Amino acid sequence: MLIARSIDLRSYGDFVFGFQLGQVLATLAALGAAFYLAKHFGACDDAPSGRVSTFRAHNLFLLRGGIGLLLAWFLMHLAFGRGIASASFGISVANFVIVMLMAFLTATGRAPVGNALQAGRSLMLCLAVLVSMGTFTRMALFDLLLVGAWVYSLLVFWIFARRYSFKPSAKLGHEHRNFAWQHLFSVLLTGADVAILRFTVESEELAIYGVALFLSNIASFALYAVNANYTSKISRAVQADDSASAQKLLTHAARVNTLLSLPFLVGLAIFAMNLTVFYGDEYSGSRAIFFVLLSGQLVNVFVGSVALVANVSGKEAAIARLVWQSLAFKLIVGAAASLYWGGMGMAAVAAVANAAWNIRALHLVMSDLRLNTTVLAFLNRS
Repeated sequence: MLIARSIDLRSYGDFVFGFQLGQVLATLAALGAAFYLAKHFGACDDAPSGRVSTFRAHNLFLLRGGIGLLLAWFLMHLAFGRGIASASFGISVANFVIVMLMAFLTATGRAPVGNALQAGRSLMLCLAVLVSMGTFTRMALFDLLLVGAWVYSLLVFWIFARRYSFKPSAKLGHEHRNFAWQHLFSVLLTGADVAILRFTVESEELAIYGVALFLSNIASFALYAVNANYTSKISRAVQADDSASAQKLLTHAARVNTLLSLPFLVGLAIFAMNLTVFYGDEYSGSRAIFFVLLSGQLVNVFVGSVALVANVSGKEAAIARLVWQSLAFKLIVGAAASLYWGGMGMAAVAAVANAAWNIRALHLVMSDLRLNTTVLAFLNRS
């Protein structure tokens, strides 16, 4: 929001493109690390040694993904030159280090520390924008954000690596491939909107869609926060084949998710109705697109921790297939819809695609594992 207020609409469209593309590739570069690390630590008998081995697996993911992202950043710079899009892409690449550390901390049962790291990064970037408003040129502002993001990320990694290990694991388990494919499809499903609209609409309309997309993604914040705090416990219960304990944890997680999500969603809707106060009148078109995208996110919130349960129980290949099918639908139908109806057409397709795979995943978990991840207790089967 601060960045949108600091630059013009077209420049913000370049920022959305570069930053979102970087976020997609940075998330993609993780190659399913979050679920792999959770499953890896859940199978460890000794917590201290398990954290070291899990961090070394984290280092291997970080090394592989980091090399790919740096190469992508170099190609981005060649394609677009030194501009806002390239700098925004670099900021997302720097955040990859924090994303990987959050995956490690979530897997080992210390999600609040990961959330604090992400909050610290966001606070640092916000302060940089506030300090530079009205004094820096647009490009100087993004150069400052880029340097700050990299210094913060590398410093945090050095602190953790000193405690655990700088060395990566020699190799990963065989199930890593299924997690990687699933992660690939999930990231493409999330970021396909911006990639398609980059070629079907003008930068101004892409900026409007970007604001709506950002707000709608926040709708799942409570679910992700709850999952992060329950990941380690649920993983251990499911892998121990303790259905009673797993269902008890899932029911409690679903109730917490509902209690946190309802007021949060109401507040988000109120904010969206008045978003022009914060973003400016030129973003009024974001409001309707947001509510369409929100409908798909509501399904995601309702099904709860379904992907987590499926992945730690060995159903990662099935989830990958469901996400791939929704991705194919979004790419084909979304491209056609955006040509005729612009951002609104893309939003409708995105909402359907997101809801479809979540509902099918819920059916899979309930029928095969007999576990209920929703708040509706009467659906419990164990």
